[in-house]
Amino acid sequence: SDPNALSMEEVEQASAKLREFWKLGEGPIVNLVRTMENNGTIILRHPLDAETLDAVSGWAEPEGLPYVLLNSAKSCSVRSRLDLAHELGHMVLHRNVTETTLNKGELFAMVETQAFRFGASFLLPEEPFLDDLHSLSLDALKVLKRKWRVSIAMMIERLKHLGVIDAEQHRRLRINYVGRKWTRQEPFDDEIPIEEPTVLAAAFQLIVSENIH
Repeated sequence: SDPNALSMEEVEQASAKLREFWKLGEGPIVNLVRTMENNGTIILRHPLDAETLDAVSGWAEPEGLPYVLLNSAKSCSVRSRLDLAHELGHMVLHRNVTETTLNKGELFAMVETQAFRFGASFLLPEEPFLDDLHSLSLDALKVLKRKWRVSIAMMIERLKHLGVIDAEQHRRLRINYVGRKWTRQEPFDDEIPIEEPTVLAAAFQLIVSENIH
């Protein structure tokens, strides 16, 4: 209930424990939407009528079912995957954080940082990611993008999280990233397909086909 009591080390541990609990191993998660649906999360893509709102999540009561609404206006798969992993972080870490707490600016920022760190850790576990990385260059990160299905921008931040690069190296990578005009579209963005939810649609089809009232 108190985000101040949660360290970044504990956030990383929580993501690793969830991977273990869901028996995902340490490799890339090929389809995060399917993984979360298979583990009980209701996911829907829908216009959220807000350019700055990427996704929302919560718990449907009284059933206590976790749900995520993804902004269907976002057409980049790797960025949408991080949005989903970010919301998963909120559901795992912050279920008991009250709205009163979230209304405090500094705590809201902390909660968002923790959820981002969880999502990055969940999609890019430290050891296997670093084992794959052979140089600290944009071209090396570009090679890994297809395998791990995460953005190059997120990999840069992950390297900073893990202390692999310092502030100056991070700054240079970001400058080169902007210089390649990757802020709007990265390489392979148009090759990695959007992950579409299927469980809710299948449930509705079953209701209709079985004439359930």
